[in-house]
Amino acid sequence: MVGFVNLLTTGNTGPDLSPAPADSQFGLTLFNGNVVTPADPSFSALQPIDSGLLTAVQTELGAQSPGGWTSIGDGLEDSLNQLTDPARTRAIVLFTDGEQNRSRFVTDDGLGLSDTSSANQAGATNYEAIPTDVSISTIGIMSPDSEYLDVLSNLATTHDGHAIVTTNGTDYFIPDGTPEGIAIADGIPGAFIQAGIDALSSNSPLIVASYAGTLGSEIVKLPKFDINQNLPLLMIHLSFSRKFERPEMRAVLDGVRIYKDGTDITQYFQLQSAGSYASQAVLKTDFTLRDDNQGILDQIASDGSYSIKLTKPTRVKDFDYQIIPIADDSRLHAEWGLEPTSRQVFGAIQPAVDLFWRHKPLTGATVYAHVLTPGDDLGDRLARNPTIVEPNQDKQDPNSPGYQKYLYLLAKDPEFVKQLGFQDTRIELTDPDKDGHYEGALPLDDISGEYQIVYQIFAQDPVLNTRIQRLLFESTYVRFGEIDPEASAIGSSIDANGHPQLILKPITTYGRFVGPANAAAIQIEGSQEVEIEDRQDGSYVITFGDIRPESKIAISILGQEVYQGTVCQFGKSQLGELDLEASKIRTKFDADGVATISWQPVVKTKTQKRLLGSGKADWIEIRGPEQTKIQDNGEGNYTMTLVGVKSNSKISVRLSCDEVYRGALSQFGGLSVEPPCRGWFCRFRDWRRLITGRTFLGTR
Repeated sequence: MVGFVNLLTTGNTGPDLSPAPADSQFGLTLFNGNVVTPADPSFSALQPIDSGLLTAVQTELGAQSPGGWTSIGDGLEDSLNQLTDPARTRAIVLFTDGEQNRSRFVTDDGLGLSDTSSANQAGATNYEAIPTDVSISTIGIMSPDSEYLDVLSNLATTHDGHAIVTTNGTDYFIPDGTPEGIAIADGIPGAFIQAGIDALSSNSPLIVASYAGTLGSEIVKLPKFDINQNLPLLMIHLSFSRKFERPEMRAVLDGVRIYKDGTDITQYFQLQSAGSYASQAVLKTDFTLRDDNQGILDQIASDGSYSIKLTKPTRVKDFDYQIIPIADDSRLHAEWGLEPTSRQVFGAIQPAVDLFWRHKPLTGATVYAHVLTPGDDLGDRLARNPTIVEPNQDKQDPNSPGYQKYLYLLAKDPEFVKQLGFQDTRIELTDPDKDGHYEGALPLDDISGEYQIVYQIFAQDPVLNTRIQRLLFESTYVRFGEIDPEASAIGSSIDANGHPQLILKPITTYGRFVGPANAAAIQIEGSQEVEIEDRQDGSYVITFGDIRPESKIAISILGQEVYQGTVCQFGKSQLGELDLEASKIRTKFDADGVATISWQPVVKTKTQKRLLGSGKADWIEIRGPEQTKIQDNGEGNYTMTLVGVKSNSKISVRLSCDEVYRGALSQFGGLSVEPPCRGWFCRFRDWRRLITGRTFLGTR
């Protein structure tokens, strides 16, 4: 945040070197479970972008402690309430590292704010619309939560902005083989610069290149980049992996040299420091050399081939760097994005860039889209990893157990991180109609997750013919494909408190698990009292409150229906009609009056009859007895022991929620009940069965 504000402000002296339009204002909204009251009351309203803003922002951030729950909607609503002038350009940069879990909620389609999470799904109508004339750019920390990623992508896409999602918020994961001059800003500082540049408008300023690496004992010479003629302002944003006190920062910056066509022009740049103990700085130039009193000594043309050399001070330990040159040029206008706006596996990513020079189409450019694809499906990889972490019981940490497992593996398992590493695929975008609209397509396989897209632009100034170079960034979430409902629904049961429970392990039709940390994406209709437990292996235990087993429910994930039916039928395929006559049913009582039913259920469809089969004991329910025990004997045979009934007791037999019999026990299946064996008749009957070929007549 401080680095971004540092880029906006101009310092205490010198010319106006801010990329923000004149008379711009800046607002700061902090939120957790609700909007945080600012320590400085002035931050309840917009502030002028002047030399005092940087210190004010640093003081405000230093007075607050991050943590707690996440109400993205509250933060957005507070920001919108400050942006009250529709006649001015209005833009919001949303930065969040958390799954939204408190009202207000942003709907999954990014169109509005809702007071209930049940409305947080694509196509919801009961929400308050977010104005479409406010640009929203989003910055997120990478997460396995598909709902969180979907919301950030859609919120930016529907409000003329772009989403930027970092890998984990701190590291730079640069794919092997990525061209020089492209190092996607996976760290928070670079992400803020990208999103902030986007918010300042799509035509001024724009990023030229991005470099990242480690500054060790040797001198680092970065690849060259081109700047066109008549550029009003060039900025070099530097961010480092550690903070420096002012003397150390001065020594580090003294080791930064900037060259134009081989000539050192570092003295033309003014330093904008981010404080006395900082990890970022900005070098700015309007290509004018001034003396200490700001008198003009010399001016140079902007066009040329630039390079940057870094030399580490001898007493400073090695550190990582990221350097982003930024050109402020209102003549070049760029619009970029992806089609379709909703992307899914086995579809395609279709990048497109529109280029204009002085409001006319810019043709003849060379435009590449580097699509950085995840090395593997994060949700599936996380589900199949056998690690189970002890969930943090701290109430101030609302992260799900699945998300905590993800953070643990990021920190402890280098192989897990390596498997997810980005791979670069470059496609060249073409301008088939010669109207400045450059487009292309990349087919997708079965890997869902966050994809990074880097647009690399090389063009010529159509008037002066000087070289133009620009770099555009965005992230997009590629959804998982069709879910296999039958394979995902594991089963239903009753917990110790008598509450119905469902076990759901969402898996796609192509064998990929949706994965842990996706409880927020699961929507349930039909019950107000629902708890969802994330078991870290891709499965979820859904526990209902006051609801009957035969109550109707509907379960969906990101709007995709997984189940619709009764609670007790969840996870049970359609049986067909039970054929009681064909089913082998035998009921008898033992000497203690305990009834036992032997049953081999047969179901029939329009074309055939078949055994229900084994493994279905939990599908059978008998109401009426004081106690019932059901034993699976294999081959579709079940033995049901009933306590507290007589032959004329009324019972209800249910199979997968459907009542298949209601009446006297003695008539179940249309067969007579065999009475308990007592006295001489019992002994006679048992003796009789030992004699073969003999028939005894009589009545029992």
